[in-house]
Order: sequence, then structure tokens, then C-alpha cells
Amino acid sequence: MERFMLTPVVAAELGRVRLTPVRASDTERVYQICQHPAIQAYTTLPSPYEHEHAVSFCEELTRRAWQAFGAGGLPALAGLEWRELVWAIRLSPEPGDDDGLVGCVGIKAWFNPNGESAGYGEIGYWLDERYWHRGLMTAAVKRVLEFAFYPDGLLDYDRVTWRAHLENHASKAVAQRCGFHYTGPTECDGHPAWSAEIRRGDPMEPDDSWQ
Repeated sequence: MERFMLTPVVAAELGRVRLTPVRASDTERVYQICQHPAIQAYTTLPSPYEHEHAVSFCEELTRRAWQAFGAGGLPALAGLEWRELVWAIRLSPEPGDDDGLVGCVGIKAWFNPNGESAGYGEIGYWLDERYWHRGLMTAAVKRVLEFAFYPDGLLDYDRVTWRAHLENHASKAVAQRCGFHYTGPTECDGHPAWSAEIRRGDPMEPDDSWQ
């Protein structure tokens, strides 16, 4: 799975950070961070978020997705219940240091009824509250979008979509800064939500056209 580590990004206030697949050793940090009420309210994580959820996320679900993806590419995810590739965002600048997880960003793969890729994925992300408003998530999301759109890569998506609850202004701000274009109202887990998308070739620059 190490081959799916992305090249490091630089966040203005935090320096060099890395994005790697989630690991079993991340379980405690994931559990601690995901106790925040906003993360449970605005993401698809279970609420309340129990320790067993973090164990399943780090040791089973995300690991199984990366193993399938590594073995068979995007089509291999079609046979899984969990179809999301998730990267840990790490402040630690050096490989091998697993103590720096501060958040996650992932792309959920969507498939047509016949099992073929729908040509797009849906991005989602969450971050330790101590690192909000520092440009870290914006930098991480842009790097994952580069991976999703890379024409010779294993995803090779035409577009990536995004949704968030209307109250989740922090997620909206990240999407706007990354160049997502507002596509209209929708629902997210039964709640009124924004929707947006970015297409291959679109500039990853702030979009001020949102209503």
C-alpha cells in the first residue's frame, strides 16, 4: 500500500505534510479525533463513534479497499461494501512516523449497475479541530484531486463530486477554495445539503460563483 502514498504537500502554516493510506496503528488517533460533535454530525461516521468503529475503519474497511485497489484497480472495488479510498493526513514529515495523523480525506467510488465505473467519485474529509483554518485540508484535497484526475492513473476520473450539510460551512469553504462548482441543493444522509463538482482540467482555484 505504500505505493499509494502521495507526494507531500505544503500547508502555509504547518509546513510539509504527507498523505498515506490509513493504517492499523492510526486507530487510537482516529477514535480520539472523531469524538468531536461536528465530525459526527456532518460526516457519514456512526454516532456515537465507538472504539470498535475506529478499529473497523483502520484495520478492516480501509485496508480491504486499498488491498483490492492495489490488486485489481478500480474495478476491484465494485465487489466491496466499502468502496472508498482513504488517505491519512500526517504532520510527520518523514516516512515511518505514524504519530502525526490529524485527519483523513477519501474518495468514494461510484459504479453503474453493470459494475463498470461511473467515471466519477465523491470526496469527503475530516480534520482534527486543532488544525482547522490553517489551509491544511485545502492542500490535502487538491493533492487527492490530482491523483483522481491523473490520466495514466488507476482512477482516471472525469469529475469528482462533493456534498455537505447546509450547516457545514467549513467543508463548503474547502470545496470553494479547491475550485468546486456549485451544482444545486441536494440531500446528505436525509439532511438538506449543498452539492458541487470539479472536472478534469478545471482550475483548482477559489470559485466565487456559489450562491
